[in-house]
Amino acid sequence: MTKEEVLQDFLNSLKIALNNSSIYFETHPVLIKSIDELEEKIDSLFHFINPIKVGFTPRSLFVDGKVLEKTRLYEELAVFFHFRKIKSIEIRDETTRRDLVRFLVKVSLPAKVLFKEGGIEDILKKEQISAICIEDLDYSQLLNAQGKEYKEIWAYLFRDIIEKKDREKIDQFINNFDTIVSKFKSEELFENEDLKENILAFLAYLKNNKEDEFRKCIKEIVKVMMKEKNTFTESQLLKARAFFQGVTSDEFADILWQEVAEDENFDTVALRVFSCLMSSNKQHDEIALSLKEKMRREESSMSQPLTSKLKELFSSLGKEPVSGVYMKSLSSLLDGKQSKETEVKAFDRGTLCANYRLMVLNLLVEETNKARLVLISKKLSEEWYNLIKDKDAGFFRKFLEIFEKKKKDLAFYEIFEPFEKQMCSFIENSIVEENIPEGFECFVDMLPQSTLTVSVYLEKIFNDLKVDPCILRLFFKFFPANLPMFYNGLKKTSSNMEFLRNMIISIKYINSRLGVEILKYIFSFSGKLVKIEALKAMREMSKRDEEFLLSLLRGGEGFLKREALLALCSDDKARKDALEILLCVTSPFGMHNEILGENVEIVQETDALPFAREYLVVLSRRRFFWNRALRRKAEDALEKIHG
Repeated sequence: MTKEEVLQDFLNSLKIALNNSSIYFETHPVLIKSIDELEEKIDSLFHFINPIKVGFTPRSLFVDGKVLEKTRLYEELAVFFHFRKIKSIEIRDETTRRDLVRFLVKVSLPAKVLFKEGGIEDILKKEQISAICIEDLDYSQLLNAQGKEYKEIWAYLFRDIIEKKDREKIDQFINNFDTIVSKFKSEELFENEDLKENILAFLAYLKNNKEDEFRKCIKEIVKVMMKEKNTFTESQLLKARAFFQGVTSDEFADILWQEVAEDENFDTVALRVFSCLMSSNKQHDEIALSLKEKMRREESSMSQPLTSKLKELFSSLGKEPVSGVYMKSLSSLLDGKQSKETEVKAFDRGTLCANYRLMVLNLLVEETNKARLVLISKKLSEEWYNLIKDKDAGFFRKFLEIFEKKKKDLAFYEIFEPFEKQMCSFIENSIVEENIPEGFECFVDMLPQSTLTVSVYLEKIFNDLKVDPCILRLFFKFFPANLPMFYNGLKKTSSNMEFLRNMIISIKYINSRLGVEILKYIFSFSGKLVKIEALKAMREMSKRDEEFLLSLLRGGEGFLKREALLALCSDDKARKDALEILLCVTSPFGMHNEILGENVEIVQETDALPFAREYLVVLSRRRFFWNRALRRKAEDALEKIHG
């Protein structure tokens, strides 16, 4: 045979082995046979090419100095490896069978799964395979790539370059950040958890190491958002804030200034979106000051068209639900007016009081003289009215931290214990009465004991039907011995679906083992809709009872099975156990085929589908006429995997 014929046989065998590796488990006879044939073709090709190196472009192969293209075989192999970020593979003559099998099994994983494991290059290192070498694609070769699969690659690459701290590749990412983020819709950036987490890690690295580049990349994210400004929901805007946590007020001001100046379509809707990215009124104030200063400096050089645009934009604010904290002052500035309130802010009574209280706390940290401690205590007591009026969470937090550190000092404890109890009582009552000031949620873990009775909590929760994660956390913290009373209250409200839904949402945010037990209890006496809500909550919690969820797969109704499987999908072992329960049901003469068929349909609707391949293959090959319908369902599911 000629070299070209042997090469063609090798590529055909490689394609077959890759297909079988993606369908069959490692010891399946079909896969074993295809690997035997591939080994034979590799040995034959070594007589002509050694080592065997195959390069990949998006639609062609490069072998032995020649480009192979325009046939289905070449294109399928090229697409397969390109989607897995592989530029070339090299097979050396010391490759063992074990090396070949592990390579085929791992490289045939769905791209998303492969990237989560670190990519094929990292996997080969972990498997200690050195005779098969992988060359990764340069990032530049992916910049023009389109399609869902490539989005998964980018999500992986953000994490990969930070973990490896490859400065050259990080610079490539920075230089092409605009091209990369433009591949995604805004909702993908904010709601795809893998992508969001990895971009946040990338931005955090830039914030700590490359401040100028950090600002550049943040501006590109804003540009993407501005293109879709009319489509955002409030929920999406709240999620978007995570990308801007490291942005200073001055940087926000620079970005807003640049967007207004450069984007002719920047309108009040864009301003509303931009405003929602800021997390506090304090930041609004700081941005207003920064923008005012910038406008003062550049007013003389500011073009008349831009001045007119800014005036028109800010004068239209009343038509949009934009926070007016800083926009009002900007409007007055454009009209030539100055805000006296801003200019003297450093001298207003509120600021002076806050600074005075912090100064007293600073004295408290180091003071040991009892007489002076008594004096400080009196000064703080005199400030109590202002403290609760201003709801000064920062002061409360700092005082409780100081008290916790110094309470072993008997003199200190005796002097400040009454003030500490007074403060804790105010905080607890504010939480229980659902009058929680901004920033007070953190005090749930700081309160040492309750100043209320268990009956106050139970009445608030089950009589007033007030449910809030903070109230529940305090109840569980202070009254664990009264859980039977809590369960009894839940049972008595079993007919109130709205209350139970609110309870489930609050329990989900608490995210604890006890929360899981409470959800299971609600599940035990509730109807279909509430059961589904309870299972959905379990899916979003890091704590879960896997045995409970698996029991639903063994004997639950179809809608329960689906939710239980979704809750188990994030853990590899739990997902495998779940698939075995659903798809390994014994069915002599087709007696349980209806259940199996239902289970196949359930698996198809979840993220577990790609991992169910080997089970579905077995079902698709069941013989005899009574398995015909089951075979079709399994085949349909396999077709959905291959896409």
